[in-house]
Amino acid sequence: MSDDTLAVVRDQQSWSTLVPLVRVPPEAVERFGVFSFHFPVGVDNSGFVGWLATHLKRRLGTGVVVVCGSNRARGGIYDYWGCSYHLVPQVTSVIKEPSVR
Repeated sequence: MSDDTLAVVRDQQSWSTLVPLVRVPPEAVERFGVFSFHFPVGVDNSGFVGWLATHLKRRLGTGVVVVCGSNRARGGIYDYWGCSYHLVPQVTSVIKEPSVR
């Protein structure tokens, strides 16, 4: 694990880390584009993850990876989202639509 590690998960046999791709590795790896949402103090974001994940699935046919964290100094819960790297432009476009905000 490094200072750049965003997330770590484990099953019974192995560890996986979500880290920046700084060089193309010799073996195939799944590439994700990652973006995040931080909500201001006092904003109720309950249901947001489910709503946006469903919206992206319906619009683009893609699933997402969501890792949630907590930082009380910045208002509480924040989310890191991952989607297939080649869909980043489309996902960004959908998120920026006025109807999504």
